[in-house]
Amino acid sequence: MSEPLKLAPYEAYVDARARPENPRLIELRAYWQAKCRRDKVPARADIDPADLVAHLPSLFLLNVAGEAGRPEDFTVRLSGTALDDLFGQALTGKHLGEMLGGTMAHLLTGPLAAAAQFRRPMRVFGTLPLIEGQEDRPLEMLLLPLAADGKKVDMILGELLTQRAAARAPSEAPQTAQV
Repeated sequence: MSEPLKLAPYEAYVDARARPENPRLIELRAYWQAKCRRDKVPARADIDPADLVAHLPSLFLLNVAGEAGRPEDFTVRLSGTALDDLFGQALTGKHLGEMLGGTMAHLLTGPLAAAAQFRRPMRVFGTLPLIEGQEDRPLEMLLLPLAADGKKVDMILGELLTQRAAARAPSEAPQTAQV
């Protein structure tokens, strides 16, 4: 899978090589890679929120259950304030289908399942309506697998940036009004 796969019918893509363009996401991926141990992905315990202060408003942490093939298999464990503002609700405790709606939840289940199954980062980029009925938003998202045992992915750490948030430098904390 060298070319990005289109998430039809939208102008959005999945990059299995997970090569972010945004400096903030490049920084987050480098942090995750530094935490990897040989052929093992980092555990949640390896991730220190104090190292990611500038990223916190746009970070999310998903619990992965079952075979990670359905929207219900991904539940929000933690959601940054900018994401809660973007979706207009507190996301913690909601599964993918509850926060995104049917079509979008099913589309994004694929990249999440791939990150979990193959234990590798995934990148989603392009324009998508994050909430059913809203207009498409330019975004870039990085999905990073985490595994308590280093092998079986039980969480996914991610960062979601909309176009305006994505334009800021990595050291700048996002303002919720701009997401």
